[in-house]
Amino acid sequence: MRSAAVASASGQKVQEAPARIPNLYPSYGLFQAGASAVDLLTLIFIARILPTSPSQLSFLDSISTFATLFAAVAFGWLAGRIVPSRPILAISMVAAALSILIFATSSTLWMANALAFMVGLFTALPNSLAPWILSLETPRSKWGEAYGKLATAGALGGAIGVAVSFGFLSTAQRWPGLKISDQSLILLWGVATLVAAAASWRATAGSLGQTARVAPRLLQASSKFILNTPRVVRQATEKSRQPSAPRSSVASLRDVWVVYTIAPAILFLGLGMSYTGTLLYMFEGMKSPGPLLFGLLLLFRTSSWLASAITGGLLNQFTPLRINQAAGVWRILAVTGLSLLFLLPHSLWSIPVVFALFSICGAAGGILGITGVVSVTDTLPKRHHGSAIFLFNGASNAGAGIGAWTAGIIGQELGFTAALALSGVAMVFALWLLHRY
Repeated sequence: MRSAAVASASGQKVQEAPARIPNLYPSYGLFQAGASAVDLLTLIFIARILPTSPSQLSFLDSISTFATLFAAVAFGWLAGRIVPSRPILAISMVAAALSILIFATSSTLWMANALAFMVGLFTALPNSLAPWILSLETPRSKWGEAYGKLATAGALGGAIGVAVSFGFLSTAQRWPGLKISDQSLILLWGVATLVAAAASWRATAGSLGQTARVAPRLLQASSKFILNTPRVVRQATEKSRQPSAPRSSVASLRDVWVVYTIAPAILFLGLGMSYTGTLLYMFEGMKSPGPLLFGLLLLFRTSSWLASAITGGLLNQFTPLRINQAAGVWRILAVTGLSLLFLLPHSLWSIPVVFALFSICGAAGGILGITGVVSVTDTLPKRHHGSAIFLFNGASNAGAGIGAWTAGIIGQELGFTAALALSGVAMVFALWLLHRY
């Protein structure tokens, strides 16, 4: 570090050392594998051991999302007063792992709801801390590419988590003597999350030291979130972007709130409704067997991973909001196709069509997750990235949680076609809010 300072003082051109950027991708992917698998296994676990209706299942699916909202808002407010560090990231992963391990012991619906809330609460922290750490250590010109890799690792981990869970449960059905249960799988993924915490501690060794010393001096300038000053947002837009990169048209305070909070919440409300509505329809309406549902989820995760892998390159050519809008249109078209398909009588030929349309939903969802985070940090100084990421995740998770819960209620009362149609309307309205940016 001293030699770098001397070289800079002598006028030599100093390049950013790649080693300074923490390699969080493997540990983050393993963490997302556990989180995705547990998110699925909890629903299967509760549906098997407790009498539940579709609305109760959708509420259980959304309660962890509401916990994520609570954690994101709380830490978004605290982000201007704390510095991301190795202990915070590792402890948050350990807390999530312990919540998963305890969840495997739940035997009543209220206990499952309480523990699902704890899992969502502690899972929210690594989901925002990991990109925050990357944003501080990565040059702005490579931030979109770096986060694209992180999201790709997370999507790949999610696909692997679903595939491994499917393999274990299928093996248990063929060889009952192995005694592989939902609870044992949840325990396994809890241990895997502990391993991810240890890997993240190792990956960030030596990479956060300079950030930890520099960030407090940056935070002294302002302890409030940048949204309070539209003038500073405009200055950041002008100064922070590379001249050759596409510029963002977000300039005023009203624009910031619409683009970064209101529109994501409505958009992800539609995403949550379409995701949960499709799964509940396959589970309740078509009485699909477990392997078919696992295959559908695996295809969703895999398409999300493949789409995430190409998003980083697209961010070098288009603004995040433009990519966001294009992905939203594809998601709306796929959801419209699903809602029309559910009006038709059930038949074998409808299953591959559902798989194809749901894979488009997964690909669009993977892109929307990346472009959403990159867009909210696109015009802000690095010292405010933590608040932006946490608050965006809070808004999007609030929408997804309400959407999942609403899909269960509407699907039970009016039918899942109505739930998907309403999700499409919500996404169209969100894209209309974003159309002029």
